[in-house]
Amino acid sequence: MNITELIVEFVQQGNVVEFPGMGTLTGSNVSAHHDTATGTYYPARRTVVMNNALSGSKAIIRHIAEKECVTNDIAEQMWNNYIAALEDKLRRTASGHEFPGLGTMRMKGSSVVFDALPDLDLDANKRHEQPLEHVATYTPKAVADPFAAFDKPATPAPEPEPEPAPIPEPEPVHAPTPTPEPEPVVVPPIVETPAPTSNADHLSEVKRMLDEIPSSPKDAKEKRMAEKAAAKAEKEARRAAEEAEKAAARKAETALREQERAAKEQAKAAKEQEKMAAKAKKQEKKEEKKRRHGWLWILLILLLLLLGCGAYYYFTQMRTPKGESCAREVELSYKDQFTDDRNLLVFDEKDINRSTILVHNFMADYVHQFLLARHYGNAFAPVMSQVDQYADSRLHELMVEGYCVKRFFPYEDFWLKRNYAEYKEAGANYYRCKVQGELMNLDFLDGLLDDIIVGLGLHADGYGLNGYGAGGNGGRGNANANANKKNDQPYVEVVPEAPTFKNSKQGFDIIAGFFTSKKSANKCANQLKALGSDAYIISKSGGYYVSMGSAPTYTAAQAMENHIKSWYKSDVSIKNFNE
Repeated sequence: MNITELIVEFVQQGNVVEFPGMGTLTGSNVSAHHDTATGTYYPARRTVVMNNALSGSKAIIRHIAEKECVTNDIAEQMWNNYIAALEDKLRRTASGHEFPGLGTMRMKGSSVVFDALPDLDLDANKRHEQPLEHVATYTPKAVADPFAAFDKPATPAPEPEPEPAPIPEPEPVHAPTPTPEPEPVVVPPIVETPAPTSNADHLSEVKRMLDEIPSSPKDAKEKRMAEKAAAKAEKEARRAAEEAEKAAARKAETALREQERAAKEQAKAAKEQEKMAAKAKKQEKKEEKKRRHGWLWILLILLLLLLGCGAYYYFTQMRTPKGESCAREVELSYKDQFTDDRNLLVFDEKDINRSTILVHNFMADYVHQFLLARHYGNAFAPVMSQVDQYADSRLHELMVEGYCVKRFFPYEDFWLKRNYAEYKEAGANYYRCKVQGELMNLDFLDGLLDDIIVGLGLHADGYGLNGYGAGGNGGRGNANANANKKNDQPYVEVVPEAPTFKNSKQGFDIIAGFFTSKKSANKCANQLKALGSDAYIISKSGGYYVSMGSAPTYTAAQAMENHIKSWYKSDVSIKNFNE
C-alpha cells in the first residue's frame, strides 16, 4: 500500500494528517440544508478541509510504521521523501495531486488548498441518507377578507305597491227618466300592522349593525385603518410597558449579581491573603528549622572529626602496650590498617605503556563491531590510532602520584609495603577501566568517526573489514601504520545478491528490517544467513523487506518469532502479505 492510500485510510478513520510546511488535512461538518433552486434536501455530512495551522503531530508517521511493519525512523524517512515529492508535484502540476475518495490537493498562489469531492461524507453512520428531490417548502395561502361583503352599499328595499280599489257595479238605468251618473268613490288600501314577535330584539340589533355599515368602500377602508392603527398603538404601548418592566427587572437582577460577585471576589481575595500569609509563615518556620538543623549537623561533624583525629593519634602515637618492644608496638600499630589509597602508588612510563596496550586490545573488537554497525569498516585503522592516542594521554593524566593525608604522618604504612604490588595492579586496573568506559561512549566514537570521515574522505563500505582483517589481531603498531597510510583508490565493496521474491512464500513473514536500497537489504540478508537464518528479500511497495522466515498462519508465525527472539537480539515483527 503506497503512502497516498495510507493517508486516505487515516483520514477516513477520522484522524488528522499534518503536512509539514503546507497545512493540516482535517474533517469538517456540513449542516443539512435545502436547495430551493433544485427542490432538493441535502442531509448533514462530514467533508475534508485544509487548515493552515500546524501543531507538530506525527500520528501519520506512526500509522505508516504500523502498516508497513518498519521502525519509526524509517517511517519518518519515508514520510519526508513523500512530502518532498508532493511539494515538487504541486509546484509543477496545476491540476495538483489526487487523493482517491477524498479530493484533490493543489497550489493556489503561495498556499496549498484542498478541493474535497462534492458528495464526500466521512460519517459512516449516515451514508445511507440520500438527498431528497422534489421537496417544496410550505407557503401559506392568502385568506379572503371576511369583511369584504360589507364594503358594497346596501340596496334599499322596494316599497309595496297599493292595491287597486274594487269597481262597484252600476245600477240599472231607466230609459224614460235619465239620472246623472254617480262619481266614483276611491277606497284607500287597508295596511295590516304585523303583530310583535319574539325576535324584536334581534331585529333591532341587526338594524343597529346595518346602520353602522359605511355607505361607501372608502369610508369602510378608513374605518378599518383607524381601528388597526388604534389596535397597533395599544399593542405598542402594552409592549413598551412590558419591555420597560423587563428592563427594570434585568437591571435590578444585574445589580444584585454584581453585588454578589463583588462580595465573592472580596471573600476570595481575603481567603487568598490568609492562605499566602499562612504559607509564608510556614515557609519561614521551615527555613528556620533547616538553618538550625544545618548548624547542628556541622557541629556534629566537627565533633566526630575531632574525636576521630584524637582516637587515631592516640592509637598510633600515644598508646604503647606494657611489656612489649618498640618493634612490636609498630607492628601492632599498623596491623589493623588496610590501606588501598591509589594516591600512594607511583607509576612509571613502563606501567603507562603496558596499560595503553591492554586498553588497545580490549577496545579493538568493540571498535570493530561499532564500525560494522555504522558501515565504515575501512575506518578501523585511523579510529584505533585515535583511540590509542586518547588512552595514552588520559593514562598519563590519571596514573600520577596524588595528594594523600597519610604522607603528613611520621610513619610508614605496613600493609602498603607488604601488598604494594597487588595495590599497584589494582590501581592500574581501575584507571584502565575508567579510560575504557570513556572510550566505549557511543557519542564519543560517533564524533571521532565523523572527524575521520571528513578528514580522510572515506566512503561507507557496509560490513567490510578493511584495516582490521589485514592487521591480524588488530595490533597497535599495524593500526598506526594503516592510519598514516593514504588511500589512493576508493574502496569498492561487492555485496552478494540475496534471494528476492515479489511476495511472501507462505503469507506471514518475520521481518527484520525494511530498506529503500537493494544493496543495504542484501547486506542485512547476508548477515542473517551467516547467523544461520533462511533469510530472503521481498520486493514490495517500492522498498525491500528482509524476512527471516515465513509461515502459513499467524499462530505459526508467532511461534517462529519467539524462537528467533531467543537467539536474535534485534527487533523483529510479523507482517501479513495476504492483505
